[in-house]
Amino acid sequence: MKKHWLVILALMLLSTAFAYEIVAYHEDFESGADGWVMYDGTVSPNNWHIYNYGGTQGNAWWMGDTDLASGANIGGYYDHQYLVLDTPARTLTAANATLTFKMRLGLETPGTSTQNPEYNGWDSFNVRISTDNGNTWTVITGTPAYHFTSSYAFGSEHGEGPGIPGWGGQLTTWTNATFNLSAYVGQSVKIRFAFASDPRYNTVDQPNMFGAMVDDISFGGYSNNGVDDGEMTFMSLVPLGGQLWHIATDPAAPSPTNVMKNQNANGTYNPNMLNYLVSPSITL
Repeated sequence: MKKHWLVILALMLLSTAFAYEIVAYHEDFESGADGWVMYDGTVSPNNWHIYNYGGTQGNAWWMGDTDLASGANIGGYYDHQYLVLDTPARTLTAANATLTFKMRLGLETPGTSTQNPEYNGWDSFNVRISTDNGNTWTVITGTPAYHFTSSYAFGSEHGEGPGIPGWGGQLTTWTNATFNLSAYVGQSVKIRFAFASDPRYNTVDQPNMFGAMVDDISFGGYSNNGVDDGEMTFMSLVPLGGQLWHIATDPAAPSPTNVMKNQNANGTYNPNMLNYLVSPSITL
C-alpha cells in the first residue's frame, strides 16, 4: 500500500516539474487594436421604423429589433430603452379633436415591485401630448384603459417618478385605440407614442416580447398608415455617455508602451457611461 502511494507521489511531482501553459491569444495593443470593437452601450441598437406586418394591416410603425428574432418570433427590445415616436404638430378643431390608432403589444407581464411597491408595471407603453412643440409632454388616457397606474420603467429606470400609467403584457391582435382631445381644441398639439423598458428581462429572456406597434394614426386632420412621410420623428431618450475606449501610451505598462484606456481628456469618465470593449473571436 505504501509503495502505491510513493508511485503516485512520484508521478505528481514529475507532472508538476514539466507543467506548461499554452497561450491561445495575446494582445498588447502595440500594433493597434485590429478586430477589437469599442462601442457606447447608451446608443440604442434599435428605434421606431416601418415594418411590413403583412396581411390586411400591411406596413406599420414598430420599435422592435429583428436581430432578436428566433424561430417564429420576429424580434423585440432590450433593457434600459426609452424610444419615442412623435407626430407632427396639428391645430385641433371641434371636428377633428379625436386621436385614433391601432396597436399591438408584446411586453413584459405587469407586476408589482417588492422593493418599490409604488410601481405596479414593468416595461411600458403609453401616449402623450405636447402643446409647446415638444418641449414638454403630458400622459393622456383613453380607450383601451392602461393596464397599470405606475410604470417602473418610466418612473424608476428613467427617472420620471411614480404615477406614470401604461400598457404592458401581451396584446397580440390589432386593437383600436381612441383618445378624446377636445380639451385641446384651438391648440397646436403633437402626439407621442412612448416605450420604456426596465434594467432586466427583455426579448432575450422571453422571445415573444416583440415590443410595440402602431398603425393608422389619425388626429387633427393628419393621418399616417405606416408611412415614413418625413413628418413623423423618432428618437431614443436615453442620455448618451460617449465611447471613450482608445489606445494610449503608458510607460509603466507590462508591454510598453501601449494600453487600451477608458478615460476622457480629464482623466476620468463621463456621466451615463456604458462602454464596451469586445475582443475578436478567439479559437481555443
